[in-house]
Amino acid sequence: MGLGPQYAAALGVVADGTTDDTAAMQAILNNAPSGSKIILPAGRIKISSTLTIGNGSTAGASTKNYLTIEGQGLGADIGNINPGYGAATAFEWGGSAGVTMIKVNGPITVHLRDFDLLGTATGGICGNGIELVHPMYSSLERVSVRRHGGVGLKITGYASTPTGASTGASHTTLLKVLCGFGAGTAWSGMELGEVGAGGDVNQLVAVGCAFNGGATGASLRLRYCDNNSFHQCTLTNYAGGNVLEIKPVAGVPLFPAEIAFYNCPMVGSDVAKTVVVNETDQAWSPYLTTVSFWPFPVGDAGGVPPLPNDVRFSGVTDSGIWFGKSFRVHSHIETEGTAPTYSLGAGAGTGATCTLSACTDTAGLINVTTGAGPAANDTVVRISYAMKHPTGSHVVLSPWGRQTSGLYGATQFSASGAATYFDILTGTLALSPATNYWWTYHVIGF
Repeated sequence: MGLGPQYAAALGVVADGTTDDTAAMQAILNNAPSGSKIILPAGRIKISSTLTIGNGSTAGASTKNYLTIEGQGLGADIGNINPGYGAATAFEWGGSAGVTMIKVNGPITVHLRDFDLLGTATGGICGNGIELVHPMYSSLERVSVRRHGGVGLKITGYASTPTGASTGASHTTLLKVLCGFGAGTAWSGMELGEVGAGGDVNQLVAVGCAFNGGATGASLRLRYCDNNSFHQCTLTNYAGGNVLEIKPVAGVPLFPAEIAFYNCPMVGSDVAKTVVVNETDQAWSPYLTTVSFWPFPVGDAGGVPPLPNDVRFSGVTDSGIWFGKSFRVHSHIETEGTAPTYSLGAGAGTGATCTLSACTDTAGLINVTTGAGPAANDTVVRISYAMKHPTGSHVVLSPWGRQTSGLYGATQFSASGAATYFDILTGTLALSPATNYWWTYHVIGF
């Protein structure tokens, strides 16, 4: 074969949705010299095992390089998920469950264009749709991955830098790529960077893409990656899974970093988290300072746009929400979460009781009914947060109700430096025994 277009239909690919085209398609990929453009026919190309593109490894770049694989298009609408009206060219899975459909072994430059991957047909549900391992200056244009059981598009770099190649998977461009509407519950849209120590995904640009996840998956998962940007991309998860999941790889606390989202709506169901960090390992958070959103439009299926967990407009941290400029709310701010706990002290007296009403870590109403012999200069009640506040948080505490007049001059409050609790303390005057006292509180983080 020369370097002119290689027409897969003339080389044995039937694309009728019934004939197994795996062997014919793999032979074309194996025999195509570097620089080739492979033209796929219209129709459904049934495959029953993983198609591999390139033979790169940590030992060096692929000897098959600069390949373009181009189908006949995605049809009128890239977002159309009707199985009967998909791409003009589609790879359709007919193999065992859990197997990747297409794997690209770099370092390699490859361009994939104008076709669809359908992860379920006559066989089981495929695993991942497309895996790109250490791509360099590669692109996906108008490609959709649907009905998969794993990750629609997974991009990683080798853990150790391949001989003669750059560190990490770099300079990948995604244009109008759809990864979503999978099968089962664990499927995800796209994942960047799975391994550590050299295997980062960097300088990726995604434009006009759509990513969608399942109930236990994520629409977009960022792991070991940096210097990537997303422009006018849409992230959705109506199944209850995470929309944007930021999950650093163990042992690589500096990543992800330098990630930017420009005009990217992120929408989840009522139970989905719009943004979630790795909640089992918070040690990475002080280093993650540059995941940015310009602006940050979020919402949910019910029409109530929740603020995401742990988001900073100049970065992401587990210590709270931070806004670089004024924050204007046109309606109400409502807080929720696990209620704090309390413990009574000698300032409440022997046999005192306490009730917390509508309390969260941010605000609530405290009712203490004093017992016998309340002490002066002592703790009435300690409120312990379910989740710690930033160090330096301040508590605004106000007496409330009929006994308010009796509290002035008699009480004070404090918040610990560890930001895990605050105390209500009596001053020089003790509270009256067998009396109801009420306080409202509001915790403000700094």
